[in-house]
Order: sequence, then C-alpha cells, then structure tokens
Amino acid sequence: FYKMNSSIVLILFVLSMMNACSGFNKKEKQVERIKGLEWVLMDENDTNRSASEKMADAKKLKDEYHQFVSAFPQDTLAPLFLYNIAMLEADQFKNYVESAKLLEQFQREYPEHTLASKALFLQGFTYAEYVKDYKRAELVYRLFIQKYPDSEMVPSIEFELKNLGKSPEELLNLNVSNE
Repeated sequence: FYKMNSSIVLILFVLSMMNACSGFNKKEKQVERIKGLEWVLMDENDTNRSASEKMADAKKLKDEYHQFVSAFPQDTLAPLFLYNIAMLEADQFKNYVESAKLLEQFQREYPEHTLASKALFLQGFTYAEYVKDYKRAELVYRLFIQKYPDSEMVPSIEFELKNLGKSPEELLNLNVSNE
C-alpha cells in the first residue's frame, strides 16, 4: 500500500511540474511574440509595409500586451507592458482617454514601480493637452506634487497648473508681457 501511495504522489508531482512548465512555456512564448512585434514596429528602415499593416501590427501588439498583463499581473514585465499599452493608445491610436485610463490603472496596480511617477505625469499631461479635461488634469498634477514633492518635474507641473487651458498664443503673450 505504501509503495502504491508513493507512486501516486510521484505521478501527481510529475504532472504538476509538467503543468507548471507548460505555463512557463506559454509565458515565454508570449514574451517572444511581444518582442517580435515590438521589433517589427520599431524598425524605422521598413518601407515595404503599408500604414494599415503597421497599424494591424500595433493592434496585435496591444492585444498581446493585454493578454500578458491579464494572465501574469504579478510578473515583472506586466507593469512595463501596461505602460506600453497606454503609450500605444496615445501614439498609435490617438485614443487619449483610454491612454489616461490605463495610466491611472498603472498607478493603482503598480504604485511603487520605477515608471510610476512618469505614468502619473503623463496621465495629467494627457488630460490637459489632449483630452482638455482641465479639472481632472489639475487633480492628477496635484496628486503628483503630493506623491513626489522632490521630483525634478514639480516646477514644470506648477507651471502647467498655473496655465491649464491657456492656448499657446496666450502663453506667448504671457511671456512677452513678463519681459
């Protein structure tokens, strides 16, 4: 009976290890797909592909990032990939509201990450400059100053706060009158 029990335990152990390895292989394969798509999109010498092909690859990359973050939220790559989704939404898809929401999600889920301060700044900047939601931008900027009072970005953010909603012409006139 003891030999039979130890055989069952051994079989269960081997099966669980195989299952763990298949999950690891799945993650590795997904990272390989992501790196491949990133490389294709970053290739500035690629003149053979149309804008629609490049946009389709950007969509695939965004989907791969989302899948990875959903499947492996505790992985060290998850914050970077979430941040990259926000950048794709803004840069490639011009979906600034979604980009700002993703940057907010980044703050909630990875507040101690090295990109956290940059993500918070970009969230405020996106609300101010692209979404034109100045109240939300002000809240985010004030949160930034509260969380990162020693940041080198604080003077820029204070300038932004004083000038939220002003057009470039108004800012130029402001600079001319101060001289």
